[in-house]
Amino acid sequence: MPAAKAEKGNLEAVARRLRYDWLARVAAETGARWITTGHTADDQAETVLHRLLRGSGLKGLRGIAARRRLRHDIDLVRPLLNLRRAAILDYLDATGQSYRTDSSNKDPRFTRNRIRHELLPLLADQFNPKIVEILGHLAMQAADAYRREEEQARVLLAQSERPRAGSVLVFDRAPLISAPRAVIRALFRLVWQREAWPMGRIDFAAWDRLADVAYGEVDSVDLPGGIRVRGGERVVRLERRV
Repeated sequence: MPAAKAEKGNLEAVARRLRYDWLARVAAETGARWITTGHTADDQAETVLHRLLRGSGLKGLRGIAARRRLRHDIDLVRPLLNLRRAAILDYLDATGQSYRTDSSNKDPRFTRNRIRHELLPLLADQFNPKIVEILGHLAMQAADAYRREEEQARVLLAQSERPRAGSVLVFDRAPLISAPRAVIRALFRLVWQREAWPMGRIDFAAWDRLADVAYGEVDSVDLPGGIRVRGGERVVRLERRV
């Protein structure tokens, strides 16, 4: 796909973004408030397992959201997320309704397809026949835990952030050192999102090194994207050097 090459991105991720951008444009042109997709419980299980294998944390393990905002006046909803794919296909067959299957869904070059056609059937056959339901429950639990963690992180961010010193972000260490590591990691993810700093190459270990600086266990770290983090006796400073 030309867009994926131009953006040096993952083919599936770029295709998904372009697809939703197109759907949002069509919805805006037609005055639609909602876009509905046919994602199923099987899609949810595949997504959670895919992200687990890639090393995702709570945020990734939430899987596919049942509802999310695409634009300020357009919501994306997935009403079939708790239903199995086989049950939906059976219903369509029973009611004589036709449907289409994307031929790329069988391409083994894509990791998701190998999870769908190889790994999930193996887990269901040899480990637990309810693996799809189990992964769906994990997604719901992760979503609840992530929501609580993010709420705590927003409170901590408001308590600890000081006025900027030019381009340098400044944080009071006192509130940080009494917070759980998970909340500190979540706080810095919020900062990265707000500042639109690149996050693609930052893994769990990198977020955890930020907590090390906040706790005073290390003096400084350099992170991808030209981010320099320095700890002092009373404050933690972040600056992006471009």
